Amino acid sequence: RFQLLTPADLAKRPPARWRVRGVLPLEGIAAIFGPSGSGKSFLVLDLLAAVASGADWFGCRVTRAPVLYIALEGEAGISRRVKAYQVKHGRVGDGFRFLLQSLDIRNATDRADLVSAIQAAGWSGGVVCLDTLNRAAPGMDENDSKSMGEAIGAAKAIQADLGGLVLLVHHT
Repeated sequence: RFQLLTPADLAKRPPARWRVRGVLPLEGIAAIFGPSGSGKSFLVLDLLAAVASGADWFGCRVTRAPVLYIALEGEAGISRRVKAYQVKHGRVGDGFRFLLQSLDIRNATDRADLVSAIQAAGWSGGVVCLDTLNRAAPGMDENDSKSMGEAIGAAKAIQADLGGLVLLVHHT
């Protein structure tokens, strides 16, 4: 059942594919985390605006994709962040959408409804950002491995249904 690989076996495996070269993988699950108030959401907005437009990000090549930013924390502040971004950089771009309604990714109905909405919009295969993981799984104990396992499993289920990348924003 388990295959032990040699260094030569590893060298034969396909290289990593990147959405943002060296920063975000093309598909799977990724996370950006840090202390509360450290600017994670603005960093993610800037990063994902580059993904939505296909513009290089800090010298890193970007593969364009549709982006859905699910702003579950500081919903009132997201419009100010977007406005500030636009003052500095211009439009966020047509490939960027926002969702402000609350959800619980551990709830099968919420997941199915989210996936359906994303597919209906033609957004499959892009980037779905959950900001923050804690608010996407309300009541979760972040220090309990079972709770975190359920939340990560739910994010993986969303990714399996949509393809692309699920990006989690998380507090340390």
